[in-house]
Formats: sequence, structure tokens, C-alpha cells
Amino acid sequence: MPPLDPKHPRFLRLVSAGVLGAGALHETRNLLAVASTSLFLARQDRSDDGRLLRHLEKASAMVVRAQEVAGAILSLAQGDPLPLSSCRATEILTLVHELVPCPPSLLLTETVTPEDLAFRCHLLLFPQALANLYLNAIEAQRNQEHSAIRTSIRFHEGLIEVLVEDDGPGIPTTVRATLFEPLVSGKADGTGLGLAVVRAIIEAHSGSIEVLPGERGAAFLVRLPA
Repeated sequence: MPPLDPKHPRFLRLVSAGVLGAGALHETRNLLAVASTSLFLARQDRSDDGRLLRHLEKASAMVVRAQEVAGAILSLAQGDPLPLSSCRATEILTLVHELVPCPPSLLLTETVTPEDLAFRCHLLLFPQALANLYLNAIEAQRNQEHSAIRTSIRFHEGLIEVLVEDDGPGIPTTVRATLFEPLVSGKADGTGLGLAVVRAIIEAHSGSIEVLPGERGAAFLVRLPA
């Protein structure tokens, strides 16, 4: 059988499926890490029944979510359309907080304009994509004395705009143009899968994501249909 032309639609579908399959493992790993942390805390608080139960419930919820997120990403790989539901932006941010263990030193600022803003998204995958941007920001600032994430969600010119900024070292210019491609990472120990999956999820919402230029830190702008 002759090799497929790299520009052939079937070849591109196979590559996309492979990236999303790897991405499903990437997201499962992230969620199981949260579950593992909850189990560790459960052992620490085993003499306090109330705290112990909360930790175990969170660990269980993260395992279930890992299964659901992996299934949703694999459905994307098969070309299935995303089922979208209306959700308030504040509720999405609450979900992100459950997925991302923020260090105590992190200064987190979040604004939503208008306060009751709601839009259609996939209730599993969109918060997961946003959580990935938070995790990247936290990782980029792990060796800094002070760290910050600033997130704004607004309705602007007929679109939903989500801006996530941090005070880390920023994106190296050498990888900025290819940052969302599979296996490209601005970190020495990065997998290069997280942002590729983020882009796939955003594009499945008929949206876009880009890195904004800046003197310090990284800034990611997501645009979605309103």
C-alpha cells in the first residue's frame, strides 16, 4: 500500500485523531493528579470525618470526570459535533477552580462583563481548556516569589472574549508561531499536547485562540461565537 500524501484528507484526519487520542491521555493525567492530591489530603485529615469525606468525594468526582473528558475528546477525534449548552461565565470559572489547585501565593483576579454573562459551550471540555491555560500559567511561575493570573470574560463586538494573562517569563519567540501545534512546548519538560488540545476544543466550538504579544508574561485570547 503506498504511503498517504501528507496533504490527503485521510492523512490529516489520522493525524488529528492521533493528537486528540494523546490529548485524552494528557487530560486524564491532569485530572487523576487532582484526584491523587485529594486522596493525599484525605490521609492527612483522616481523623476529621467531615474533611475526610469532602476529600474522598472530590477524588471520586475527578475520576468520573477523567472518564467523561476522555470520552468527549475521543468523540471529537471521531468527528462528532460538540453538544453545547448555555452556561454562565461565573459557573465556568467555578468549575475551573475545582480542576486547578492554585498555590496560596497566587494572586487570582477574575472579571466577567456583564456579571450575568452566559454563552453556549461544552460543559466538560470548555472548562477543561480554560483549566489548561491556568495550569500553564501556574507552571510558568512556579519559581517566582510572586505569581498572578488575570482572567477577563466579556461580550465584545458580537463575540465572547476570554483573556488569560500571567506574570511569568512569557512565550519564547522561537515557538510562538507554532505553539499550538502538537509536541511543541515553551517548557523544557513540556509534552506539547496541552495547548494542542486546547486549540482543538476551542475550534470545535467554532472559536479561535491566539497568543497576544507583550513585554512580560503570557496572554491567551479566546474568541467564541456569542
